Amino acid sequence: MLTTDGIRASIAELKPVRGTSKFTSFVVHPDSVSAQALVKGSTKRYDRFSYAGGGAADREGAGGTVMSGVEATDVEDINWVCSLSTKIFQACRWP
Repeated sequence: MLTTDGIRASIAELKPVRGTSKFTSFVVHPDSVSAQALVKGSTKRYDRFSYAGGGAADREGAGGTVMSGVEATDVEDINWVCSLSTKIFQACRWP
């Protein structure tokens, strides 16, 4: 997953399950992605999602309550090339 193509493929798989490409957390692992997104209509509760390369994306269920100030970010707008080149995804992920 740790390539721009792998990340874009995971977003493409997660987006229909989530209904959008906005997530409050998006963690890329070598062979999978785990993500969190606000429950539709909520500003506090989130659901958990996952994708393992080659498999289907899944909603794993309720995750809990987000910390104050957490906002969703559209992961399609992230410069993943910048993130991958620095090897620190957060460096380019959230402004």
